[in-house]
This record gives sequence, C-alpha cells and structure tokens, in this order.
Amino acid sequence: MKLRHVGIVVTNLDSIIPLYRDLLGLKIIKRMDEGNEFIEKVCGVKEAGLTTVKMATPDGDIVELLYYRSHLSRHLSGKIYRPGFSHIAFTVKDLEAKYQTLLKAGVHFISSPTISFDHQAKVAFCQDSQGNFIELVEELKPKTRKIPGYIDTIYDEKVRPQTSYPFQLASYLFHRFGMKGGDRLLDIGCGRGDLVKGFLSVGLDTWGLDRERSRMHIGLQVKYGDIETKSFPFNDEEFDVIFSKSLVEHLFDPGNFMQECLRILKPGGRIILMTPDWNSQAKIFFDDYTHRQPYTMIAVRDILKIFGFQEVSSEIFYQLPILWKYSVLKIVSQILRLCVPVTMKSRIKFIRWSIELMILGTAIKEG
Repeated sequence: MKLRHVGIVVTNLDSIIPLYRDLLGLKIIKRMDEGNEFIEKVCGVKEAGLTTVKMATPDGDIVELLYYRSHLSRHLSGKIYRPGFSHIAFTVKDLEAKYQTLLKAGVHFISSPTISFDHQAKVAFCQDSQGNFIELVEELKPKTRKIPGYIDTIYDEKVRPQTSYPFQLASYLFHRFGMKGGDRLLDIGCGRGDLVKGFLSVGLDTWGLDRERSRMHIGLQVKYGDIETKSFPFNDEEFDVIFSKSLVEHLFDPGNFMQECLRILKPGGRIILMTPDWNSQAKIFFDDYTHRQPYTMIAVRDILKIFGFQEVSSEIFYQLPILWKYSVLKIVSQILRLCVPVTMKSRIKFIRWSIELMILGTAIKEG
C-alpha cells in the first residue's frame, strides 16, 4: 500500500490555487466537476456539488483541493466537507478484500466500494478512531508503465532496419520551419534515436528524451524520465525546438507532456508534433497495443491551442519525401487510398505511406 494523495476542503478555489501553484510550485494536473450521484453515494453528502483540483509536487506527490459548491454555508465540524484537512487517501490492490478485512476489525465505513465517476477507480471512505477520513482507492485503469525492452524489441534492426528516412525528414523540417545551425532541439520519445541522428546531421544541437534506456542510445545525448507524469529533466526555456513523432498517442493523459513542452521551450520557440491520423488508420491503430489515445487533425490543433501555444496549425502529412517536393503526386496517393485497404500494409513504400497518413501539428510559444 502507498500514500495516494492528501485532500483539503477550500471555500474559494480562485483565491487558494495561486498559493499552491505559484508560490509552492505545484502543477495542476486535473480539474473536474464530480458527479453528484457518485459523491452522495461514496461520501454521504446529499445534493453535492463538488469541484476537485489535483495538483502535483515536482516529486509527483498529490494534493487535492475540494470545493463543495453546494455546501458553502453548511461547513460543520466533523463533516467531510468542512474547511481544512479533509482526508488521506491510499491506493490498494484489492479494495473489496481490504474493505472486508477492515469491516471485520470494526472500522466504520461511510460507503461500500463504489466505481468512480470517470470509471478509472473503485473508491470507499472510512474513518479512523479519531474521526479522520480515509479514502481507499483501487485503480481500474492502469497508468502508463515502463515496458521493459520495448525499444530493443519493437525497433530491433532486424525487424525494422535503419533507412535514410529520418535524415530526409529532419532535413525537410529544418528547411521548412527555418531552423538555424546550432539551434537546440529536443526529440521527445526518441525511441532508438534515428531522428536524433537525423537532426544532428543538419547541424542542430540535438537531445533525446525517452522513458527507457537502450543500447541504441550509445553516443547520443539522451536523458530519461516518466514523460506522462513527471517533470522533464531540463531547465526552463532551454530549447529552440521541441519535436515529437509517434509519442502522444501512447499517453493516457497528454496534460503533463504539453505543460512540460511549454515550460522548456524558449519564448518564440517552435513545437512540432507528429501522430498517426485516426481517420486513415482507425482499423490498424490498436495493432500497437501501447497506443492509448487517437488523434484527428482538429484534435491536434485544439490541444496546442488549449495549452497556450500561438500560431497553431495542423495538417495531413504524407511520409513520402517525393511528395514533399512534388505535391501534385498526392493525387496518385489519394486514388490509392480509395482502392487499397489500410489493413493490407503493403511492402511497397509508396502504397503503404499513401494510405497510412500522419498528422503534423506545429505552433509557437508566445514571446
């Protein structure tokens, strides 16, 4: 069992969030209005109107601010919606078993195990002998976890031999977006490092970030960390360009990823995101079992806007260098998409990459 989070009831979110966020350095990772029926059942609060704001310390510890909109004038001692310390929460592996064990020991429960509003957890509240509230949580939807050997297995050179494509793509993006030699670029989710090498070849000071170490990173500037939930191991405003290809679709929640990209990007710096196009790849998207979240062109555009980037654009992108030079040939690709099913996965590159399209989104950090 591990400590999950500490909850604090507040009477005004707008006035207290700046203390935790701006002065104490916590980051908002999730804000949501909880369902009234769920809160009434699990906390015993009738006609509840609750907004929760989860905030994380740099080490990943969570503080939860709870704003009971419907009970502002009824804050009473001994109630779960009273101001101040609210409850302590623990993650458990088997909530039903823990519930039965504690019941037999005489522990008072406010509720039996109940599925959460977002269906990601099973929750029960009880009280200790001093009346402090304890929340027990069993996670139903696992967080993204490190998959041992993913890079060396999925990107084994015998299965996916290295090609010139990463160098061609790096050169194309370098010239298209007006990068300069010596610019500092970070490739997030760099895999085996093919595009790190590609951007190095055009004169960029290139770094990689991945969650998994690989023998393929030898000789490259690569750092490691939990991209989905932790702070990136880089300073504020350190990079001129943030690049990420085929990563964001692997994340349950892209919030931390987007916030960290904004933090480490210099004012005026550019972010470039590439992800599979759901509209063209829906039938094969989940062939990669590590895929979590599909995106459309509109979704990529909106996520960049929501997290504060400027000059946002998104487009359908063909992974065929010949089309970058001779765009008129896209007509041939469009005809192929009508005739050849995406599930075919042709070994002929022009056919396959005419059918399996990507989305390219890009934006600038204000400054």
